[in-house]
Amino acid sequence: MNKINQSAKYLLIVILASLIACEKYDVKTISYNEFEPFIEAPAPNENDKQIFNLDVEGVSKKVLADNGDTLSGFATNNKKFFISVVDPVLKNYVEELKKQSPAEAINNLAIFSHQVYQNYFGKGFYRWGGDIFDLDHPQKRGSRYDKLYGLDCSGFINMPYELAVHYGILDSLDESSAFSSKGFKEFSLNTGLEDGGGRNKTSNNFRIDTYDIFRLGRLVTTIEAGTFPTDEQMKMLQPGDLVGRAGHVGMIVKINSKLYYLESGGRVLPNNGYKPADAKNALAIFAERRPVYIRRSLPDSN
Repeated sequence: MNKINQSAKYLLIVILASLIACEKYDVKTISYNEFEPFIEAPAPNENDKQIFNLDVEGVSKKVLADNGDTLSGFATNNKKFFISVVDPVLKNYVEELKKQSPAEAINNLAIFSHQVYQNYFGKGFYRWGGDIFDLDHPQKRGSRYDKLYGLDCSGFINMPYELAVHYGILDSLDESSAFSSKGFKEFSLNTGLEDGGGRNKTSNNFRIDTYDIFRLGRLVTTIEAGTFPTDEQMKMLQPGDLVGRAGHVGMIVKINSKLYYLESGGRVLPNNGYKPADAKNALAIFAERRPVYIRRSLPDSN
């Protein structure tokens, strides 16, 4: 009888917590069929679905780390997806993107990156140790660590910056590119900041990791734990801002003149249909238990 009472009490607590959470947050989302992105993301045909899907096994591989350790695990091949799908589309937009402000260009590349990965790999395309140019080490553990495709949280926010530098939209020698691997490497060479985001805190080719986010760019504002961002803080934000706390990072974008939040993994988008979520409520959910830091490498556009 006591066990039944305890179970009923636990169920009541869960229900009440859910009701309180629903009252506290009023998340507004937008789906990709509700607006026209600047860059049109393609959809896979039947042949593409056989090649690019979440079930494809990763490649067993060994690499030599900079400290002499041999690291074995499963490597990604996101670069194949870049060459086959991403590059043929983006080549048609490069000149137009170069005419845009850095924030606008990164915004359009971020929205495209999120949509094209969802189109080909499904709503949740997370893969531990996944980045668009396969710079990270082979992995031995973590969510979907043994699969060939997918991006982890830092791999996703890194992707628009990597693309921007790759196509010459951002200059790798400029501060604005700090969240790309080439920009990070340049910053590291100039300041002595070490690349320690790889396994065993070794270098992973200057691939941006959550560990690096807090050391690059400049702090815009901090959302304290358990609070909503103020109206003043929301006015500070712009597309391309990175939103991070220990272990996870997302990104601010602008859609139809409103700010939204994007991520790979985490719990904001997965709990809201994997759709872009309004930035104010998303930031409050993200900062529910710990402070969230918003950082920027791009020029201020506000």
